[in-house]
Amino acid sequence: MDVAAEATHWPADTRPAPSRMTHVKMRSFIPPGAELDIDAELAPSGAESATIRLAARMDGKTAATARLEVAARAVQ
Repeated sequence: MDVAAEATHWPADTRPAPSRMTHVKMRSFIPPGAELDIDAELAPSGAESATIRLAARMDGKTAATARLEVAARAVQ
């Protein structure tokens, strides 16, 4: 959510909040204690939404991927 919060396209008096996760794929077994490199890339898809593409890499190979859909929510 820190990645989404850094985007400047959110309307005033809103904050990004997760709405759903899609395209979740475990591409290989990740053993307990494994060291992972995590990548999160924000792609705005409208004035009030965005998609964060997530990837976990282990030993230079992609181990897991997913997409997190984020939507603007009114600040309470």
